[in-house]
Amino acid sequence: IQTNIKIRNLRPHDLLLTEEREGFGYSANISADFSGNSPDNIIGELRIDSLLTTTPKDTFLMKELTMNANVAADGGYRILSINSDFMNAFFEGELEVEKLTEDLTRIVGENLPSLTTPSTKRYTTARKGDNNFTVDINLQASKFYPYVLGIPLEIKPSMTVNGFINSDKNLMELTGNVYHLTYNGNEYESGSFKYRKTEERSTVNVQISKHQKNNERMTMMLNANAENDSLKTKFNWGNDAITTYAGTLNAEATFARNQSDILTTLIKISPSDVIINDSIWKVSESTIRIDSGHVHID
Repeated sequence: IQTNIKIRNLRPHDLLLTEEREGFGYSANISADFSGNSPDNIIGELRIDSLLTTTPKDTFLMKELTMNANVAADGGYRILSINSDFMNAFFEGELEVEKLTEDLTRIVGENLPSLTTPSTKRYTTARKGDNNFTVDINLQASKFYPYVLGIPLEIKPSMTVNGFINSDKNLMELTGNVYHLTYNGNEYESGSFKYRKTEERSTVNVQISKHQKNNERMTMMLNANAENDSLKTKFNWGNDAITTYAGTLNAEATFARNQSDILTTLIKISPSDVIINDSIWKVSESTIRIDSGHVHID
């Protein structure tokens, strides 16, 4: 299939396609040259050239976005790439787009099977997809996110995500890092994220600092470990101001379903100290049980 499309001053709000983004207009040149009948076997190129976004107050120009889908020289795996002013992404390996959502749901939920809902339970028994690939994504500082996507996000200077997915063995690892970002007016820096799924357990590690008044920062860290229907979490926070706000919370949640498929959750909170305005508060050991919509606290 070969096609060329020119768009000039498309205004979705005026065409009643959306109730948002009033006064926004879009112009672009689009060309495509590809073969295939599904995302799993498409080979070729899609190019978006000179995407111009106009707003009531400003304009934004994305010079070019190119998407390429090819097969490796030996025919054994696929190579997908996206190159643009705001993002560069590279996928390499076996990729079955149709089964990707099911594979991700199964992999992430394998260590907490009781949390599987009726709408996702079929993923645990469905055929596994042929998804075994590496991913490398680099998001650049750009006005593309708020102007084109409508996401109130600003990145400085870049944000990276990389890792791999292996649906056959139910393994996955994703790592993300960002130096500075602003989301919806809130500033954050030194952010990192790592998700790792092995045969035995899933682990999540997140750390980020939030800007506050007077150039102060609040640093937050979350560590979670999921295994055998049990989720252990540890949350730390602390600021660098004259007045201290800091603390640690440790909790373990276990999940189970009875013969009627009703979920029961038992949360055990460990004793810890929390500092609020330089005052130390004691968090006592407690247990929370959630069963059939009822909450019991001991």
